[in-house]
Amino acid sequence: MTQKPQVVQVLPATGVKLAEGELQAHWDYIYEPGADELLDDVLMRYIESQIYRGAVENFACEMAAKMVAMRSATDNAGEIIDGLQLKYNKARQAAITQEISEIVGGAAAVSS
Repeated sequence: MTQKPQVVQVLPATGVKLAEGELQAHWDYIYEPGADELLDDVLMRYIESQIYRGAVENFACEMAAKMVAMRSATDNAGEIIDGLQLKYNKARQAAITQEISEIVGGAAAVSS
């Protein structure tokens, strides 16, 4: 997983710019409680949603980083366990071989 930081401009809001005279073909709407108040509310919600989006993306990146770190730790622990298991089996096999050779040597000494 990769994370790419971005700088996003919240204000002034960027959008589609209309050419002069392009709005003349549209209806003239009546806004209630008023165009200024409506625009203030819409802009406030837009800013809040952009800030919230940034916070949620930050949290998601943090969780992804934790997930990658835990996966790496699990893989490393598995490799360590495999290495220790191999060493344990070699030591056990060496101890069993030594016991067998001592038993055979003791039996040879008694029978001679």
